[in-house]
Amino acid sequence: MEPMSKKDIRRNRIRRQRQRRRSLMRFFVISVIVFAFILFIFNTKLFGLKHIKVVGNKNLSADNIIKASELEIGENILKQSLTEAKAKIKTNPYVDDVHLSRSSKDTVTIEVKERLIAAEFFSDSKYIYIDDKGTVLENSTSYKEGYPLIKNFDKTHLEQGENFYNTEVGASLEELITEISANNLVKDIKTIEKNADLEVSMNYRSGLVVQLGELKDIRYKMKVLNEIMTKLKDKGQVPKMIMFNKGKAPVVVLDTGE
Repeated sequence: MEPMSKKDIRRNRIRRQRQRRRSLMRFFVISVIVFAFILFIFNTKLFGLKHIKVVGNKNLSADNIIKASELEIGENILKQSLTEAKAKIKTNPYVDDVHLSRSSKDTVTIEVKERLIAAEFFSDSKYIYIDDKGTVLENSTSYKEGYPLIKNFDKTHLEQGENFYNTEVGASLEELITEISANNLVKDIKTIEKNADLEVSMNYRSGLVVQLGELKDIRYKMKVLNEIMTKLKDKGQVPKMIMFNKGKAPVVVLDTGE
């Protein structure tokens, strides 16, 4: 193979330089097009947020959830961070979990899993509302009807977001509140009260009184209570009082209507 002449070497160098310039020019043009496209996408009204759907909420209003998210109707949907919106919504203690998704080019769906009130506790002139995991959902001066009210226990101060079960009072009631929630009795029980002998009773809205005695073997007592209630219902009998503090076996007093 004959060696290349200086003229050929120079010609090849020039050709490579031209190819590099053309490649650089193509890269520059493509970059400008891509940048312009991205700029257009993020600023065009074609992707403006028009609808925000909220699903799964039972107690929290859709308006409050949307407000907490800080998502803006009319603003480009691609410029609004769903991750940041999720974090903002989750600052509400009533929100257990939340999932946000873009269901179309102009719609965001917010799926909420709420924490539900399992009991309320009156302390320091405020009602403390907790879920079944003990999370303090709210401190309020107003009473919410429809949840077990814990009465005659030592007072305790708790802020929103703290855990009731981390207190001495809460720790003693944790198993009972958990069982009440697990057995779907939250709406049925009016009060949970402790008497002078440190024994605890559950007072139903129907008038039934269940004397649990000391806060021991709660899961077992609740299981037996459920079995007793099922048997009485099958027989068409209405209990007036069920006592777990009168011996090894529970004592049932029927409501005779007298």
